[in-house]
Order: sequence, then structure tokens, then C-alpha cells
Amino acid sequence: MGDIKKQSISNTFLSYIGAGLGFLIIYIQPHLISSADIGLLRLIYSFSWMAAVVMPLGIGNITMRFFPKIKNEHNVNNGFFALLLLVSSIGAVIIAGILYINKSYFINYYQKSPEFPLYFNEAIIFAFILSLIAIYTIYSSSLFKTTFTVFLTDIFVRVGQLILVIIYHYQVINKHALVLGYIGIFLLQLILLLMYLYKLKAISFNINWAFYKTLDLKDITLFGILMMFTAFASLGIKFIDQLMIGHFFNENLVGVYATSVMMCV
Repeated sequence: MGDIKKQSISNTFLSYIGAGLGFLIIYIQPHLISSADIGLLRLIYSFSWMAAVVMPLGIGNITMRFFPKIKNEHNVNNGFFALLLLVSSIGAVIIAGILYINKSYFINYYQKSPEFPLYFNEAIIFAFILSLIAIYTIYSSSLFKTTFTVFLTDIFVRVGQLILVIIYHYQVINKHALVLGYIGIFLLQLILLLMYLYKLKAISFNINWAFYKTLDLKDITLFGILMMFTAFASLGIKFIDQLMIGHFFNENLVGVYATSVMMCV
């Protein structure tokens, strides 16, 4: 319990620093890049998160609920790391396929925000990155290791975003590089998270299929699917407004609205 208490104190400290950085970004960002650029990044982020929620097929919720039954330090948790990757990859292929089939509808839907559909492929890749960050953050939390993940989410990403918009403001990079750099920050977060899990010796690609067959897979799968829809509905409320503004208006107004919402948050 001493370690958990120490992590809780550290997490609180990091969260307050992250909140301060968030306020700083909200204040500085509109002076460095246009509302249209902010709106474009928010549309990509919101769209990608909506897809990222369903890509893992509910295995993140399964981890939170059933990991105590799976945890086994002697064989690296029965290869659960690889199982997370496998299920999320299958889900990513399914969701990406559905999105590609409906790509023309997606492009037509955002005629008033014409820059957004140009990054359709990047948004899908971004969604997969976000989905892996989400499930491996949960995996790390299930191992009672949370401080580094909080640092990555609340400080590392925000500092990276601040540096990126400053570089863009001084025209060191163009808008395309801005978008790729924005996604790249989260990719780097994922890489650092994986390196952390490797340091914890929590990575194994040897899935213990014999063990998983002993579990009530029907009950676990049903739980995961139900929680996946619940999570999608929850995040839908958080992001659907920005996506709808992008349809009815343009990226510029999305940027204005997103900045106002972030101030409230």
C-alpha cells in the first residue's frame, strides 16, 4: 500500500502540472495558430478517438474487470500483452474496413470542412495509435504502475503539442507536417509506454491459449462488447459536438468552439 500511496501523491502532483500546461496551451495556442488549424486538429483528434474506442473490441474493459484472474508474474501474465495487441489489431482492421467502405460518405459529410477529409488515412492510423495507448495504459494500471502513464498523458503530450505549435507558428514546418507531428507526439507516447512495459518485464508474445480456454469466454466477451458500446456512447457525448460543427460549419468555427470547451474542461 505504501507504493500505491506514493503513486497517488505523484499522480496528483503531475495532474496539477498537466492542468497548468493545459491552461497555458489554451491561452497561447490561439495566438500562434489560426482557429481553422485548431479546428482541423480537433476534428482529426475527435474522429480518431471515436474510432479508437471500438477498435480494441472491449478488451480494455475486460482488462479492468478480469485481469486479477489473468495476472501471473511467472509467465508474464499468460501473454496478455500479445493478446491485447492481437484483439486490437483485429478490431482495427474491421473498423478501418467499415470506414473505407463509407469513405465517400465521410468526404461528402464534411464538404464545409474540406481540409479534414484530406487526412482520412492519417486519422485511421491515429485511431489505432490511440487505441493501443488506451489499452496499454489500462494494462499498466492493472499492474499498479500509473505514475509514468500519467506523466505521458498529462505532461509529455501537452509539452509536445506546445512545442509543435510554436515551431509551426514560426513557419519551420507546413500544415501537413503540423498534422503529422501532432500524430507523431502520440506515436512517441505509445513507444515510450511500450518501453516502460518492457522495463517492467510485462511484455510477452507467447499467448497461453490453454489458460484462456479455462475462462468463461462467452461471459467475458459479452461483458467486453457491452462495455465497448457504453464507452462509445460516453465518448460520443464528448466528441460528437465538434464533429457535427465540422459538418454544419467549418474548421474555423470548430477551433473557436473547441477552445471554449477546453476552457470549461
